[in-house]
Amino acid sequence: MDCELIRADFPAQPVDALTALAFVAAGVLLAARRRGTGPVVYGLLLAAVGTASFLMHGVVLNGAVESIAVISLALWVVLWVTLGATRRTLWTWVGVTAGLGTLLSIAPDSRHVVTAIVTGVAVVLLVRLRSRRLWAALGLAGGAVTVYALSRIGGPWCVPSSPLQGHGLWHLMMAVVLWMVGGDLATRANSGQLTVDS
Repeated sequence: MDCELIRADFPAQPVDALTALAFVAAGVLLAARRRGTGPVVYGLLLAAVGTASFLMHGVVLNGAVESIAVISLALWVVLWVTLGATRRTLWTWVGVTAGLGTLLSIAPDSRHVVTAIVTGVAVVLLVRLRSRRLWAALGLAGGAVTVYALSRIGGPWCVPSSPLQGHGLWHLMMAVVLWMVGGDLATRANSGQLTVDS
């Protein structure tokens, strides 16, 4: 569970909810400033992750919608990097996302495992692109995961009533990570150097 104290008013977890909007800002910026299907879809999905996270922390939902948004984004990275941003890729993404959404509705406890698998595949593909910017982003992601772990309930950085929340810092760090990833992939796509062999 996230550490921040749950309040009776909206947003229930204000620090975590407001910092989630960094994903929305990064996604809108990427979608608006980049050309092509790949970056626009990536940016919109990143904004969806932020919106889902904002709602989860704002009204304290169970996290399933946020998990589906994260899985959808990671799946888009996997398909974009392996197939390119084609109509076939879009339809493949729609089909696989719908299938995973059905799986999660039947077995909601599987969401963490599915998220880890799809995200893990995306990370492996990003590493294979051999980009310093992507490696820097993944290094920052490692720092963000450390903050996330230390800030969970029972962790040494968990102070529920504090205006400084590690989970909020995790949001900000990961928004930068995902903005860097999207920017690098968009630049590579524009230069024809994006895809790796699957």
